[in-house]
Amino acid sequence: MSAPETDGAGTPGAGVALECLDLDFGPLETWELDSLGELMAEAFSRYEPMGLAIHLPSQQIMNMIQAFGSKLLAEGLTMVARERSTGALAGALVVEDFATPHPAGLDDVAPGFAPIGALLEELDDCYRATHIIEPGTHLHLFMLAVNPNAEARGVARGLVRAALAWGRERGYRVALTEATGSASQHIFRKLGFQARHLAFYRSFEFAGQRVFSSIQEPEGTVLMTLELS
Repeated sequence: MSAPETDGAGTPGAGVALECLDLDFGPLETWELDSLGELMAEAFSRYEPMGLAIHLPSQQIMNMIQAFGSKLLAEGLTMVARERSTGALAGALVVEDFATPHPAGLDDVAPGFAPIGALLEELDDCYRATHIIEPGTHLHLFMLAVNPNAEARGVARGLVRAALAWGRERGYRVALTEATGSASQHIFRKLGFQARHLAFYRSFEFAGQRVFSSIQEPEGTVLMTLELS
């Protein structure tokens, strides 16, 4: 799931593109969890196609991030872009181990997310059916967002590259994402991700309703992978 942004580059400990010279990329710190929730809520309420189609409340997005907090901090895979001058978050990429379970109680804190979760699960099940998924092997790039004040600075691409470099360093062999919007699909393709499975918005049903049929572009969410080894 991704909110759109433009090109750029950056990895921890490596040179970054000119657009990102005023940013630092690094793993999420404990004290940044509230800011992460606010950033995701702001970006997804503006851009994410499925969230817009079902009017997903921003508070529920923040609730989700809080619920995921312990898992994200324990795994240490989530990447953020910080303004060098202030330390404020310019963007973030929520990353998790694809083999480890999600926290319990998500339906209670974010019931509106259920249709989105169902579509993503359908895609994930298609991939799991033909691959062996073990802890420490598959890096799941889950939610990507950029602060509106930091758009057109290459933050999104920098975050993805930073997360891939960090995951590769920790021994992950495959990166996987479900790209929901045209801009995010473009970014991942440019970085070498290959499309594996597609869930069409116009035909997907949840509780007997075609809840995403109002989405005109893109045609659906694409599950994409990249070999890291």
